Amino acid sequence: MENNIFINIALTTALRNYILLKETKDYSIANDFLIYVVGMLKNIYGEENVIGLYEKGDEASFTYLLKKYNVDEYYVDKFYDDLDKYYKIDINNKITKKFEYNPYIIYIQEDLINMFIAKYHVTKFDPKYFDKFKSMLFTLDNESEFVREFTKKYVYDVNYISHYYDSKVGLLLSNFDISLKRDNVVSYEVYEALGMSKDKVDSLSYKELESINNKLFKSFNLSPIDTNINQKLLKKIKEDGKEIDMSFKKPIQYILITLLILVILFFIILKVMGVI
Repeated sequence: MENNIFINIALTTALRNYILLKETKDYSIANDFLIYVVGMLKNIYGEENVIGLYEKGDEASFTYLLKKYNVDEYYVDKFYDDLDKYYKIDINNKITKKFEYNPYIIYIQEDLINMFIAKYHVTKFDPKYFDKFKSMLFTLDNESEFVREFTKKYVYDVNYISHYYDSKVGLLLSNFDISLKRDNVVSYEVYEALGMSKDKVDSLSYKELESINNKLFKSFNLSPIDTNINQKLLKKIKEDGKEIDMSFKKPIQYILITLLILVILFFIILKVMGVI
C-alpha cells in the first residue's frame, strides 16, 4: 500500500469513511454512495474480511477475496476501475456544483450484483437474503430518502438497476441455467469477424467462451456493459485490424492427463511391437 492508498483513492475513501462512520456514529457521513458500496461488499464477503484486509494493507489478499466465488480477475479489475472513474466524476460534481449524470453508479452496482450472484452459485445461501441485498441498491423504491434523491439526480436510467437485479435473481430462483452463452453480450457477428464460425462458438464450454470474451474486451479496452457493445467491437475490429489470440488455456490437469495417456499409449505400442 503506497502513500496510504489502498488499491485506489476511491476504494480507500470508501473504506476510511465506513470505518469513521462506525467509530463516530456520525450518520451524516452515511449519505454517501461509497459507504453503500462498502456495505454491499460487507454483505457479500463479511465485514471482518473486508475491513480487516484493508487495515492490514493487504491489497493482494483483498483482490483474492473478491475473486473468492469464482469471480474472474477481469471483473475485479473492472470493479476497481469503475470505482476510480465514479470518484473522479463525483469530485468534479462537488467542486463545480454541477449535477452531471454518473454512469458508474450503475456499473459499480452491476459489478456488486454479479459478485453477489456468484456467491449464491457457490454457497446456495437462503434466498431470503436476496431482499436484504436489494434494499441496499440505489433504486426509486429504496426506503432511504437520500438514496431515492441521489438516484434521481445522478442516475440517467433510474429503473435500470432494479430491473437488472430482478432479472438476475428471477433467473436464479426459476432454476434457469445461467451461463455465459445464454446471457452472452457478444454476438455471433463479432466472433465471425474474428474468424470463428457459429458452430465453433457453440461448441465452446462456459469457461472457454468466458476466456475468449475477456481477451476481446481487454484488447479493445471495452466493457461488456458498454452500450452498443457489439457495434463498438465490430468497429474496433474493422478499424484496428487487430489480431487477437482467440485460443484459451487448458487447465494444467487436462494437459498432464493428456501427456500421461500419450506415454501409456507409447509403451503399449512398444510392447505390441515386441520392443519391450
